[in-house]
Amino acid sequence: DFLKVWCVLLENIQKSALAKNPEIALAALKCFNELVCTVPSSTTTTTNVVSPPTVAAHSNKQQLPLCTSSDDQQLWHQAWIVWLNIGRGCTKCPPEKVIIIDRYDSNVPSQNFLTYYVDIFPNIIQHIWSTEFLYNQQDFEQFSFIIERVLAIPVHSDMALFLIPTDVNLTLLQESAFKAMDFIRKNLKESSSHTTQSPLLPLFFQRLLILSSYAINAPIFEKIPTVKQQSSQQNVNIIRSSGGEHSSNANFVPFSEKILRMAVGLYEDVAEYPSVIENGTLQTIIQTLQVPLSMKYNCPCTSTWKLAIECFFRVLKVGLVVARKYR
Repeated sequence: DFLKVWCVLLENIQKSALAKNPEIALAALKCFNELVCTVPSSTTTTTNVVSPPTVAAHSNKQQLPLCTSSDDQQLWHQAWIVWLNIGRGCTKCPPEKVIIIDRYDSNVPSQNFLTYYVDIFPNIIQHIWSTEFLYNQQDFEQFSFIIERVLAIPVHSDMALFLIPTDVNLTLLQESAFKAMDFIRKNLKESSSHTTQSPLLPLFFQRLLILSSYAINAPIFEKIPTVKQQSSQQNVNIIRSSGGEHSSNANFVPFSEKILRMAVGLYEDVAEYPSVIENGTLQTIIQTLQVPLSMKYNCPCTSTWKLAIECFFRVLKVGLVVARKYR
């Protein structure tokens, strides 16, 4: 009975979160966040991940009824599905491609809504990390695709002056996206070792490098081709296309450079892991760095190619040692 009530509640939250009225949609997200921050007692003992600050702040909230382990997994799996559905629904491109949306246009969600949506991710994923997400490439691909789509959504015209970052600051949405990726990095690093490695580790590097490329090629918010059984990589290519009049109006340089530092730092820690070596992660990083290095002063920001030089020497310092050791 409780599972049925839970599913009905989540179904109504999903419907409200995708409503055209922005106030109703945001209120639904807040209810969703309150729901997933209420941690069942049985799941707290079976999940071994780093808890985000938002969860700790809600630790004194009323707990859900005790369930069996299988019941817990069903509850949080359903919540995860709803989070994905909301993400896919709110990142659909409207019929008209508009760079800066008027504040009265509800076809494109606001940055406040998107930020709140991304902030919910750590609160949900901690419940299914070790049982589902850690070894499920499809879930990770869906999460990555949604994050890339969310970042590509243009800023509303009445908020543009307040949300476009300076050279050193990130927008609130970019900060939330970075925290979500950092949450995965920390827990992926703790969950992986030389003997037990998650298949997500090489994929995570690929996604980080895609986000780091936004400093040069800003993402484009446009329609996704409705082709059945379309691969996730094809969807990503749509967002990665550069130039054009429909590119995002936000500055991605600070965000992408921060992501690049994260990728290089993680590589320095896990360079000797077999999955990292076998998937050619070092080569992929060098190929990514080749773009800003070849552009040099033609980069949108000079700090990008300077950081690329620094990262290039950092990965070579570690990678060459690993290459000699395992050749």
